[in-house]
Amino acid sequence: FQRQSVQNVSVVIAYILLEYIRSTVLSGTEFVSKQCATLRLKLIKIGATLLFNTRKIKISLAAAYPYKKTFWQILEHT
Repeated sequence: FQRQSVQNVSVVIAYILLEYIRSTVLSGTEFVSKQCATLRLKLIKIGATLLFNTRKIKISLAAAYPYKKTFWQILEHT
């Protein structure tokens, strides 16, 4: 019972976080009216390479990723 309770709480927290991101960060994009599953699929589950340096983190997106412009707009907003 306790494991299900923790899992349910984490699902609720993730949903609230995505709703917050949708209402603040995504307000000027095409994703403002999309469902949470769509946001997860198109903006969170992406193929990217992270390169860690001493002071910087470089994100390299796949060349065929269709939402590059929106992704960078979202990162610049935060």
